[in-house]
Amino acid sequence: MAGDIAPAATSAGGWAASGEVHDVAALAPRIGLGRDRHPFGPGAPLRLGGLEIPGAPRLHGHSDGDVVLHAVADALLGAAGLGDLGRLAPADDRTPRGVDSADLVGATLARLATAGWRPAGLDLVIVGARPRLATHLDAIRDRLAELLGVAPECVSTKASTGNLQGPEGEGRAIAAHVVATLEPMMPSDRPASSASSRSTTVSTSTASSSSSASPERPG
Repeated sequence: MAGDIAPAATSAGGWAASGEVHDVAALAPRIGLGRDRHPFGPGAPLRLGGLEIPGAPRLHGHSDGDVVLHAVADALLGAAGLGDLGRLAPADDRTPRGVDSADLVGATLARLATAGWRPAGLDLVIVGARPRLATHLDAIRDRLAELLGVAPECVSTKASTGNLQGPEGEGRAIAAHVVATLEPMMPSDRPASSASSRSTTVSTSTASSSSSASPERPG
């Protein structure tokens, strides 16, 4: 009888050992929101979305100040229920000053993969009166797609001047708002290592992200 049939054993990701789906809810797409804002600082270059953008000084921060990649990482981590970038790469001695934010995204993707998730899509809005970004949005889209391992058509990039409101509209800061979607990975696509994602490091030059306190987010 049907009531006497034991359910197939499933993994945490909802897959049975045979690769068949047995937990549809566990395989539903995840959605996360990321937001970050940085004021302008002295020096150059300005980095947005992993690219150098002319027309304005660099953004102040502990890292390279790439507000777009910080918001991307936060959205991805949030969608997977894995905390935020401040816990992965605290803005203190555990994270090298000036670290490339692309490395932060790489560490984020490694943590997602360990948990059985991968990026599926991204929607980005950059807010700031300067510099004008219309001619750079396609390049930022392509770079984000490259970093995340998705097709360019899965990434949307938009920009707003801030309409003269707040630090962004006054030209004193840039903010980024990101909505990210994740999809579950097939068991065969997951990393061979079963080590906990809590031990993921930002890079070979970055210390472990584990912390007993609630750290500040990276700059």
